[in-house]
Amino acid sequence: QQQLEELMKQNLEKDQVQHQNPDVTPVVIPEKKPSVKTATNLAIVFPGAGHFYSGQISKGTLFVGLELAALVGVAISSSNYSKKVDEYNVWKNQKEGGNWSVSAGEQLHQAKNNALYPLIGSCTAAGIVWIWNIFDVKKSASTIFTDANKVSISMNSRGHVEARVSF
Repeated sequence: QQQLEELMKQNLEKDQVQHQNPDVTPVVIPEKKPSVKTATNLAIVFPGAGHFYSGQISKGTLFVGLELAALVGVAISSSNYSKKVDEYNVWKNQKEGGNWSVSAGEQLHQAKNNALYPLIGSCTAAGIVWIWNIFDVKKSASTIFTDANKVSISMNSRGHVEARVSF
C-alpha cells in the first residue's frame, strides 16, 4: 500500500509538472536486463565472463580460476614437451657424427613421449572447463534471466491500478 501511495505521489508530481510545462514530455529510461544470448557469447569468449555479466560473481571467479589454472598447465606442459622434442631432434640430427649412443636416443624418445601425456591432460582439462562453463551459463539462464515476479500490480501513468500476469 505504501508503494502504491508513493507511486501515486510521483505520478501526481509528474502531472503537475506537465500541466505547468505542457511541451515537456517525461523521458522513461527502460531498465536494461541481462540477456541470455550475451551471457552465452561471453561464456564462449572466456569462462566466467558470462557469469560475471549475469551477476554470479562467485561462479564467475570459480570458472576464471579453473580456466587460468588449466591454461597455466597447458603452457608449462607445452614448454616441457617442446624442450623434449628439441633434445630428441638434436640427437636424431647429430647421432652419426657424435658420441651419441642408441640407448641415449631411446631415452630421449621415451622422455619426449612421456612429456606428451601432461600436455594432453592439461589441454583436455582446459576444454572441459570451457564446455562446463558454457553449459552452466545456459542452465542457470532459465533461473536468472526469467522474470521472478509472475504477477505484478502497479500504478500506470494515469493513476490507474494495473495488473500483469507473465507466462
